[in-house]
Amino acid sequence: MRKTAALLGVLFALAIALSSCQKPDSAEHSALPPVALEVDWLQQPREMPVRLPLYYYRNDVGLVIEYREVTLSPGRSRAQAAIEELLDGARDEGIELPFVASRAGVSLKRIVVSGKTAVVDLEGSVDLSAAIQARVPIANTLIDLLGIEYVDIFYNGQAMTYYEYSLGAMRRFDGTPKEYYEQIEQLSASGAWFPRTLDITLYFPDASGRYLLCETRPVEIRSESDAQNEIARELLAGPSDPRLQGIVTSAEKPEIFSHIDYSGVQTDEATSERIPYKNVLEVVFPGSATCDLSRAAVVSSMMSLSLSGVEAIRVSFDGNAEESTDNGAYLTRRDLAEPIAQIVEGRRIDGHYLRRCEVFLPQNAYEDPAAILRALCDEADLGLPSDAISDAFVSRDCAVVNFDARHASAWQDWEDSQKRLFIYAIVNTLTELPGVRRVQFLENGQLMASMEPLSLGSPMLRNPGLEIEESYE
Repeated sequence: MRKTAALLGVLFALAIALSSCQKPDSAEHSALPPVALEVDWLQQPREMPVRLPLYYYRNDVGLVIEYREVTLSPGRSRAQAAIEELLDGARDEGIELPFVASRAGVSLKRIVVSGKTAVVDLEGSVDLSAAIQARVPIANTLIDLLGIEYVDIFYNGQAMTYYEYSLGAMRRFDGTPKEYYEQIEQLSASGAWFPRTLDITLYFPDASGRYLLCETRPVEIRSESDAQNEIARELLAGPSDPRLQGIVTSAEKPEIFSHIDYSGVQTDEATSERIPYKNVLEVVFPGSATCDLSRAAVVSSMMSLSLSGVEAIRVSFDGNAEESTDNGAYLTRRDLAEPIAQIVEGRRIDGHYLRRCEVFLPQNAYEDPAAILRALCDEADLGLPSDAISDAFVSRDCAVVNFDARHASAWQDWEDSQKRLFIYAIVNTLTELPGVRRVQFLENGQLMASMEPLSLGSPMLRNPGLEIEESYE
């Protein structure tokens, strides 16, 4: 009897076990954990959702912030998106930008972020009061978003003025746009416009002579007609940033001549018609240029102010004025967009650790992961050439790095510690980008499972423990 009971108990337990192994119905199956599938990263959306703080104003309140969810696609920086969204107008009723009602197609032509300054070029037709008041929400939006200190705003390629008086770069202003405009009106009405300290954006070459970087500083302007001499004096004083170099070998003051109704010509962008300049400036330095970008640095700096309507500038060195009078001898701000750069923080390998370093990137590439990594390979010597980075992009909160397999042999002979430092130099650099939390590695578009002994099959998180915390060398 006992054996029979024991046998029945075993059979009962076996029946329960077998029933639990039967295929569940669809409702139960949907509750099971999903099966892990390999992600085709190259097919993932190359976009990042961001939340932008946009400054508008309300008559009864003053400045207000409207937060807007925006998706960034490749080539569109946060700064560009913020200004485009700002110009598009507020979503909430009762708040606005000073010129939304009358802007007549005001649009963003260019925005450059360099050093602690953002330079914004707007195009369109807008009345003076609205244009000046709009400086406040534009500046506050970019200063809050990027953590910078200055915003230099231009309309149709020209520095902003209150009638004939230059305004210079803009700092954060916590009053209302109307209060800002009234301050300028009162300053002009009082006759105390000069002497006046303006924040002026100067341009200096980096040590290699490949890029220009902005350096905005307060400069005392004693008269509008003397502004070019004040700027020249600041340029001769040189940059305060040790990573930059001066523009000329001699500290002697240049000769500056203004020509009204000059016969030099420019080409109209819309019609291709060649029309004469009305007002040009000649600047002749006694010393030699320090690099090929010295001329561009002078023109960009000089045209940070209106300089009484100067349209173009010709710069000469070694005490000899240029003989040529063709259009190419004269430069405007529009001719000088490409060399302006931004400094981005990266990581380089130093022995058994990572050390913070800085790389220079062309304008608007400072949030481009591919450009950052290629510059890091060139300037920080990670052990691979820059063309080993076939592609890099951001998808949601993940940066995706695609190596060119032709360079895979380069790391085959590396020590395990060097491989680890190489991977985390990339991970720790890219997770500095806003919104990026992790990094996935590919090789020729396929998931890179490992770089022995590192497993790379899943996105990598940053490793701050590998970094040496100290100031830049």
